[in-house]
Amino acid sequence: MQLWCKSNYHDILPTIHLTNTNKATILNSMHKYQPRFHLVRANDVLKLPYSTFRSYVFKETEFIAVTAYQNEKITQLKIDNNPFAKGFRDTGAGKREKK
Repeated sequence: MQLWCKSNYHDILPTIHLTNTNKATILNSMHKYQPRFHLVRANDVLKLPYSTFRSYVFKETEFIAVTAYQNEKITQLKIDNNPFAKGFRDTGAGKREKK
């Protein structure tokens, strides 16, 4: 897997900001997305485009990209579990107030 996969699943950063494209996957706000898992059988990385594969869709992973959450509990859940939201955590100096 390390040969052809640039980053692992935990490094994927979905964003709606066009300026943040270094490690990000750009999404459009208010659009629905359905992640897919592709399992490819190949004994050579160069043969991947011609290899047998299966695609799997998990309906539970469907989501709509948004610019802001209206539910305060969802906002807090994202802050608590998102490694990229460190500046919003309730740790003292980095704490931000709600507008």
